[in-house]
Amino acid sequence: MSVKHTAFGLCKLCGKHSQLIESHIIPRSVINWIKRTSATGHLRSSINPEKRIQDGIKKHLLCSNCDGNLIGSSEKYFMEKIFLPYHEDRSLEIDYTQQLHYFAASLAYRIILLEEESPDRRNDLDFEDFRSAKSYLRRYLLKSTSKLQGVEHFLLVTNDGKNTTICDDNDTIKTTHGLPRGLVFHLLRSFDSFAFYVNNYLVTMAMLPGFIFFTVLKPRKYKGRLGKRVETSGGKIRFEMRLLLENDIYQMLLDRSNRLSVDYMSRQQSEKLEDFISKNSNRWNNSETKKLIHSLHQD
Repeated sequence: MSVKHTAFGLCKLCGKHSQLIESHIIPRSVINWIKRTSATGHLRSSINPEKRIQDGIKKHLLCSNCDGNLIGSSEKYFMEKIFLPYHEDRSLEIDYTQQLHYFAASLAYRIILLEEESPDRRNDLDFEDFRSAKSYLRRYLLKSTSKLQGVEHFLLVTNDGKNTTICDDNDTIKTTHGLPRGLVFHLLRSFDSFAFYVNNYLVTMAMLPGFIFFTVLKPRKYKGRLGKRVETSGGKIRFEMRLLLENDIYQMLLDRSNRLSVDYMSRQQSEKLEDFISKNSNRWNNSETKKLIHSLHQD
């Protein structure tokens, strides 16, 4: 069992001075699933693919009550009711409740905090653009309001990408084809989180295996395609065979996935990986990694 290291300070959610734990930006349960179902049991850094890592990004942001009782309950809901069922049977249609909306809000809020805590990471964000959306998200997560004043969440369910349509921001179809294998692997076996601008909208993205949560922070009423809107009242998640992507989003995902391409891995590192697989054939044969690679090489 991993230990959450503590520090003292103001909780970035409730505002109380207390012990702060190392809060995960991407839920720890998702990261553990990736490791558990991988060929090696390790993660690889998106910044340096040569480097193995044991965990995702963690920051001393929240107190144990906010991290565990408020946000933790929605993470548990997402993992048990949506994430795991999807990876067991991708033909399912799943009903969701308000907890999915809450989970999406918690992801967006943590990404905002991460960007604000690490201004040296980015020089392309106007942090003033976060201000109003951050306030709405905070009040919503503390359950002092049931409305987000126009902040919208969208969910894009990803698949093997064999039937993908790329369109422009006017919904004109540009091309229909399969996604590059490296991008599919990135979408189904990795995680990512950051804020960015698309068509002059400020958006946060939390990518989990099979799911991408987009939250539009500013301005309101996004007019492009970011997946299905996550409704406060709940709804249904349908796993479509066709993946529909806006071109700007497709290019962004492709650029970020290229950092994890095997082309960026040295021959020495590749040989180490091959040696590990040869010595751990049972783990390799039962891994989701092998299943995905096999699927990608099928016509």
